[in-house]
Amino acid sequence: MTDGWWRDRGAIRREVHSAWSFDRRADLEAVLRIEFPAGVADAWLARHPVATGLTYGYALFAVVA
Repeated sequence: MTDGWWRDRGAIRREVHSAWSFDRRADLEAVLRIEFPAGVADAWLARHPVATGLTYGYALFAVVA
């Protein structure tokens, strides 16, 4: 549904893959708490108790004028 809405407006869809990697767990925790609501960050950190990084992907829609 989202793809169609953007396509109808002339947008190009690009998949973006990225990663965050930190030397210290505390740095990862700090960034997650800046970027996400507390409940989301805390839940992720609880599920990944020794992680010092993560990988993720998202879709970016670009409209060229």
